[in-house]
Amino acid sequence: GSTADKFRFFSMARDLLSWMESIIRQIETQERPRDVSSVELLMKYHQGINAEIETRSKNFSACLELGESLLQRQHQASEEIREKLQQVMSRRKEMNEKWEARWERLRMLLEVCQFSRDASVAEAWLIAQEPYLASGDFGHTVDSVEKLIKRHEAFEKSTASWAERFAALEKPTTLELKERQIAER
Repeated sequence: GSTADKFRFFSMARDLLSWMESIIRQIETQERPRDVSSVELLMKYHQGINAEIETRSKNFSACLELGESLLQRQHQASEEIREKLQQVMSRRKEMNEKWEARWERLRMLLEVCQFSRDASVAEAWLIAQEPYLASGDFGHTVDSVEKLIKRHEAFEKSTASWAERFAALEKPTTLELKERQIAER
């Protein structure tokens, strides 16, 4: 009957809400990776969370359908039911948005870490070349030394522009800061 349906609806909604709570917590408490392999590991973990979200989509559909049908029958608890439906839907939207934002951030981090790794390899190579080119014994021309210096300068310029991206990633976003302040109140 209608009362049983009402109880079932509220218990489904409660389960989904507390499950979403824990998913959001998982997304928000991930550490900040420092190198390519730890970023890749976190991306795997993050995809795992997404798979878990996908498997729950049936539960969402069932919960929303039941809520809708109770509203159509003009159940006496319509007000509460409508509120609970809203809550489930907006929390789901928030969870998905947080997942996406975290995924974007991980993708950016991966790029930055890959660049960082490649840059240190390139720099080591440049440093290794310098003594040979600077030394007269090898019959190298001033010209080739100048070429190397130019290459090094170009390299440093590109490193500097990436350094800015690093710095931007280091800073928690304003949104994260706001959320943290709210959480700490």
